[in-house]
Amino acid sequence: MVQRQPITTFVCPALIGRQSYLAEAGPFLAGNGARVLVISGATGIGKSRLSEEMQRLALAADYQVLWGACSETARYFPYSPIIDLVNSLVAARGPGELIEHLGPLASGLAQILPDLAGDLPAPSPNSHLDGGEQRLRLFQALTRLFTSSSSRQPTLLVLEDVHWCDEASLEFLGYLTRRAGGHPLRLLLTYRTEDAHAGLSSFLISLERDLLCRESNLPPLSKSDTGAMVRAVLGPESAVRPSVMDVVHTLTEGNPFYIEEVLKSLVNSGQLFEAAGRWDWKLGDKITVPRSVSHAVNMRIGALSATAKDLALTAAVAGQNFDLELIRAVTGMPEAVLLDAIKELMATQLVTEESAEVFAFRHAITREAVYATLLAKERQPLHRLIGELLEARHPTPGRLGLIAYHFFEAGRWPAALDYSLKAGEHSLCLGAPNSAATHFTRAIQASVNLGSTPPKEALVGRSRAYQVLGDLPGAEADLEAARANMAGDAAAECEVLMDLGGLWAARDYHRAGEFFRQALQAAQTSEDKQLHARSLNRAGNWRLNVGQTKAALLAHEAALDIFQEIDDPQGTASTLDLLGMTNSISGDLARGARYYEQAIEFFRAENNQASLASALGTLPLRGLTYNGDACAPATTDLASCVQDGKSALEITRRLEWRSGEIYAMFNLAFSLGPTGEYGEALDYAWAALGNAEEIEHRQWMTAAHCVLGAIFHDLLDWEKARQHLEQGLVLAEETRSAYWTNVAAAALGATHIQQRSYTKAAETLDRPQPLADDMAPGRRQVEASRAELAVARGHAGQALSILDGLTGPAAENGFGDRILRLSKTRADALFALGRLPESAAELTAARDAAAVMGALPWQWRLDAGLGRVHQAMGQRAQARAEYDAAREVIERLAEKVPDQAVRTSFLRESAKLAPPATPPTPNRAAKAAFGGLTRRERDVARLLTRALTNRQIAEELVVTERTVESHVSNILAKLGLSSRAQAAIWAAEQDPGAE
Repeated sequence: MVQRQPITTFVCPALIGRQSYLAEAGPFLAGNGARVLVISGATGIGKSRLSEEMQRLALAADYQVLWGACSETARYFPYSPIIDLVNSLVAARGPGELIEHLGPLASGLAQILPDLAGDLPAPSPNSHLDGGEQRLRLFQALTRLFTSSSSRQPTLLVLEDVHWCDEASLEFLGYLTRRAGGHPLRLLLTYRTEDAHAGLSSFLISLERDLLCRESNLPPLSKSDTGAMVRAVLGPESAVRPSVMDVVHTLTEGNPFYIEEVLKSLVNSGQLFEAAGRWDWKLGDKITVPRSVSHAVNMRIGALSATAKDLALTAAVAGQNFDLELIRAVTGMPEAVLLDAIKELMATQLVTEESAEVFAFRHAITREAVYATLLAKERQPLHRLIGELLEARHPTPGRLGLIAYHFFEAGRWPAALDYSLKAGEHSLCLGAPNSAATHFTRAIQASVNLGSTPPKEALVGRSRAYQVLGDLPGAEADLEAARANMAGDAAAECEVLMDLGGLWAARDYHRAGEFFRQALQAAQTSEDKQLHARSLNRAGNWRLNVGQTKAALLAHEAALDIFQEIDDPQGTASTLDLLGMTNSISGDLARGARYYEQAIEFFRAENNQASLASALGTLPLRGLTYNGDACAPATTDLASCVQDGKSALEITRRLEWRSGEIYAMFNLAFSLGPTGEYGEALDYAWAALGNAEEIEHRQWMTAAHCVLGAIFHDLLDWEKARQHLEQGLVLAEETRSAYWTNVAAAALGATHIQQRSYTKAAETLDRPQPLADDMAPGRRQVEASRAELAVARGHAGQALSILDGLTGPAAENGFGDRILRLSKTRADALFALGRLPESAAELTAARDAAAVMGALPWQWRLDAGLGRVHQAMGQRAQARAEYDAAREVIERLAEKVPDQAVRTSFLRESAKLAPPATPPTPNRAAKAAFGGLTRRERDVARLLTRALTNRQIAEELVVTERTVESHVSNILAKLGLSSRAQAAIWAAEQDPGAE
């Protein structure tokens, strides 16, 4: 474990989740819209941080920034924040300039600036002004001061915490705002919403009514923004477990100050620790509430009446949310007294009203702070009473977790064990892995407190929750502990072995295979047919990933027979899902799609959301995909593929199933990229990689690198493609996945070929272990790359031999008549052999297929290839037409590339394959512009506009009359006209003499 020093300060990440609010600074400082910008929100929501950034932008825009602060004590001193502003100006400009600006009005400031009284002119002894007149003189002097200063340099007045601003200062600010029109003077105010008073509200309403003010109320950070802040605070170089993100967001509800303080407290207490390069926390530990937060909450509690304080303490034991009926039963308070106490809690911003009967603490951390003020001896009886009251209400599934929690905190271990197990299973069924892990942890702790061995249901249940959350080491430890307690129970041991195999499949397929084989043996000895079929499916899926496709199909088909024999709809559906994947990956897309459709129908009928998400997430692979063969006819359209993938994403996010979400994302990228939807494909691919790295899912990291490499290869960015594919290949080899090793090696080899690194390409294509199975996933891609390498090295005959060996099995296995990559390589080989008509025919057929499939990246390459063939055959016009068609597609694709540098590189590199037309000579350009007329014909046409005869034109041009007659005839023929008059009109419109 890495030893860390206690952390006392964090550098708060800049403006995470606040970019849209910061964007308002530009128009505001430019003088567009309101003169006053107000930033409001709860304590710690980030008002001051956003204000600081806006001040920095103001300084960068050559603004003078004057700052003033309001405070709880200074609110009783009139004009305190305004004095801060004046002192800021004096410090910057000096008192002499202040007096120069004000002239006779300078004496009016003496009443609020006693420190400058010696520099200010004395008030006139004859002046006897009443209070109202003195205030007006003061307002005029201050307004003159700030507006005059802004005339020399644009000025931003900043006042923080105006919820503590005195009434006199608010009145002046309103006066100043209305009289600052035409001056480059802006006001930036911040205030805390829970402490806003009637005077401030009236002030803001008045400004808004006059369109002088714009308010930005900052909401809490979203869950994703909370995660971004956690990573930024702890250090981007360190991985952070998803459970840490979830706990912090739940506890802080997205409040940046609370996030920072909670992280500081967790690190300093050792509850959050760094080990092996990643941050983790001790699940089940009580969260230590930061001292700063506790102090703020205790200040509020201390101001409560005794009744309200007792209610707050009882409610904190009840939970984040509490209902009136339960609290009334626990406290015995009369309803009227109870309601008055709740109103008092709401007035101090501790509690909010959820509904007529339910209330909640404003922040989870607030509730924790209140709860921490109670001793264990005080809490336990309350927990026991609340648990018994909830149990007496005939507990529904939704209350299982709450009852389990209260009995656990009360120390009633038998009831805590029973309810925690039930609550954990219920949470797993609902797709709530964090809750499930918490409940199973309590069940394990309760069993330990009872002096018994943790039940296998709790260990296996928690391991499954950990797997969903991406905590693979934790899941493995629980499964090994469960396995140690299952000697002699073949069925139970089989379940654990299958879970262990699935766990290792994300990291090492060799180790996973050992567990799956043991599970199959255990299932066969258990005489449990359902278990036997399930173990066949797990073993079959493993065989698919290690390249044994035929064996995988046999295993799944055997499992399907068993499930249908015992009439198990769920098992049948799961097997159809696996048969869909196996057939799709092995190349039979149509059959794979049919299996998937049947499986999805079952999953929807059974409301099996996880299996449904897995099936939908795989369906994008039934169309065009990088990790398969692009062949015609396409099995489905892009829109259907994308919709299925997005539906899978929605389900996995609702279930909080991280690995399922990543799976859906990279499959979407694999499907979107081959159609040229590069922006969306890159978004999904980068997100998949980031999430896979976060949960350390090495197989999905491999997939994400492979799809990123494929996209950059498509965009002709060979170096980026190489980097990602090299990482993908290393990971694939480490996990011993034959499928991903083939996919990565094939793509990397193709990239080396484009970089003319032929030796590296050959070495890369030799890295996958040779497999006897002709249907092994990815094998055809490797062989296709070998054929491309043979063409590049000048061995076209060898390339054709390789291709002949691929097209046969492809057709037999449902690939259709046209595999685009193989057609392109065959055409290149034929071109190299001088068989140009055959090459053109191959390219034409493939190009037409690509157009039908919507395979734009292939379409432009095939068009460009046709251009090259026609050019070699001396057919210049046809070559130009094909190159132009390719350029048109290239430009369409370039528009979908979000990164400017990548887009520029793509256009530059593609021009080498589909060169733009050679710029015409000036003469030829003019001829094309004027209907194909030659220079002399244009001269004749120009003279026709003067109604000259042929003889007159001949004399003008010093040619024969017969020559003029010939030119006129050519003009009429080229332009499709029937008379000299029409030619004259055309010439007048075109002005052919202007060159």
